[in-house]
Amino acid sequence: SGLPSPWLDTDVGAPSPAGSATYAAGVYTVKGSGADIFGTNDQFNYVYQPTSGNGTIIARVASESNAGSTNDKAGVIWKASTTAGSPYILIAVSYTGLVKVQYNFSGSVTTSTYTFPNAWMKLVRSGSLFSAYLSPDGVTWTSVLANQSLPTIPTAATVGLFECSHKPGVLGTATFDNVSFTPGP
Repeated sequence: SGLPSPWLDTDVGAPSPAGSATYAAGVYTVKGSGADIFGTNDQFNYVYQPTSGNGTIIARVASESNAGSTNDKAGVIWKASTTAGSPYILIAVSYTGLVKVQYNFSGSVTTSTYTFPNAWMKLVRSGSLFSAYLSPDGVTWTSVLANQSLPTIPTAATVGLFECSHKPGVLGTATFDNVSFTPGP
């Protein structure tokens, strides 16, 4: 797929058709199908890297295709592993621009609507505490969820980008740029 090291690509939960990811000129293009990232429907394409401990992931979702469901989603995620059903926290945006923070298949916060390509997202981990932020420009950040305790996400986990069409049998496509992951402190 030509992803820069240390990024890897996999499907979580065996969605069909299988997803994929490519990288060119600073842009990640992620294609994924799947029923959802919620409850027992944990299926999506995941561009990730292993992480150990604290850190910050930032990405701008520049586009999100209409795969036929208003609940499609693309964004950034911190997940215990690449195994379906493992604990997580994510920020997602649908092709309609609606943004939501979800965690551990039970909690969610619906927030603003963003206009593409200006859906900037940031997740910060400090121990077992996770904070989520949004920005229209990558400079001024607004807190959406602060210091959510998620002790079920172990120190050795994964972090990255995702796409879920929310419609089995159909691939959705999202593009991301300005992607960075900074470990620590």
